Amino acid sequence: SYFDKILHRQFLGDNSFSNQLFKKLISKSQIHKKINDRNNIFITGLARSGTTALLNKIYATKEYGSLRYKYMPFILAPKITKVFEYFNKSRETELVERFHKDGIKININSPECLDEIFWIKTCFKGKNSSQLKPKKVKKELLRAYSFLLNSYSDLEGDKNLVIKNNNNHLRIKCLSTFFKKSYFFIMFRDPISHAYSLLSQHINFLKLQNQDPFILEYMDLIGHNEFGGNVIPFVYDSSDNNWYKKKDKLSIDYWIEQWIRTYSWVLNNKEFYKENVFLISYEKLCKDEYLYKRICKLVGISNKNAGESFINANYNSEIDENIKNKALIKKANLIYKELEISSF
Repeated sequence: SYFDKILHRQFLGDNSFSNQLFKKLISKSQIHKKINDRNNIFITGLARSGTTALLNKIYATKEYGSLRYKYMPFILAPKITKVFEYFNKSRETELVERFHKDGIKININSPECLDEIFWIKTCFKGKNSSQLKPKKVKKELLRAYSFLLNSYSDLEGDKNLVIKNNNNHLRIKCLSTFFKKSYFFIMFRDPISHAYSLLSQHINFLKLQNQDPFILEYMDLIGHNEFGGNVIPFVYDSSDNNWYKKKDKLSIDYWIEQWIRTYSWVLNNKEFYKENVFLISYEKLCKDEYLYKRICKLVGISNKNAGESFINANYNSEIDENIKNKALIKKANLIYKELEISSF
């Protein structure tokens, strides 16, 4: 609604009020003693790698809390969130398919990636940045992030949280070191079908954002720049700053190249060698029920049968014909095999 849009701009935009909320959050976190003592779950990886499916499956157990749509747009002010939660109880709770048109249905109580709002305020991305890069996170910010999550743990009935944030793979070294008691799952998926899914969503959201400009504005406000008119590429190596320039984002080649750069960086950094970081194959989740049971055992979930089953997208060999640079297929598949060997 018109009023909702005003609230979103006020609480999430680049303005003095929103920035003051963030500063207050930082200040409060410095005097908070218990910071990173929770056993949270962090799910990350490129968009369309199955991160939402795993998020929803774990959240459906009711054994973990999460950041939910009903907390919007007051993410940076948990106390205000608690007040407005009363009004949200009367709002529409019917499940509707999300804009992605991928069969995933949501309502106001559904979990979502909403913590990126915090990282935007840290200037991790930068207001007008043309690329997303790995960057060391200061301990002060890690404490504030932990304080924010703990506040929502309290709102969720003193539960540990499951947090999905595709951009968190850029921060995984600092996060996994700071949150030693938490679990980190880096999702990956067959590169060609993954790239095709990204391309399809890019086209889908370009149309949606053209029809309704606020969709573009909203995605900027919450830091969802994976595809659409506000897409921002990931750049992992300073010597390769210009890899995406003059590349056609309406070509599947662009999305395969992004996949290759992301997951070769994941492999080269070897963060998954840590005791609390795990590579998870989405294809294996779909084919092997035992893999999810192993995940449940690891994180202490007893309600293993809750939630929807993982559904693997059908691979269409005709996609290969649209790839102009055939060498990309071979390179991506080699990386995919390495990921499988190192996966949980």
